Amino acid sequence: MSDPVNHPAHYKLFPGQEAIDIIRAALTPEEFRGYLKGNALKYRLRAGNKDDLQQDINKAEWYRLRLISEAAKAAAELVEWPEVADINGHIQP
Repeated sequence: MSDPVNHPAHYKLFPGQEAIDIIRAALTPEEFRGYLKGNALKYRLRAGNKDDLQQDINKAEWYRLRLISEAAKAAAELVEWPEVADINGHIQP
């Protein structure tokens, strides 16, 4: 059975890949986060006008949570810990 929120059948393009995987590969991380943000907003704005109201809200939430996850990954990559020396001047790993 198809999951219209998490894994819609019409987005399954190839075995093991969905449209969002192709989109992510084609965009920069920043562009992909913009795509996720735009889709979250789109589904909230049109909630109940195209598909079921709850389904649209669930889709908006799916995109919002994916955006948070992608933003957290990007933030973690930016963290660079400075080298720290002990009292004897030895660099700590």
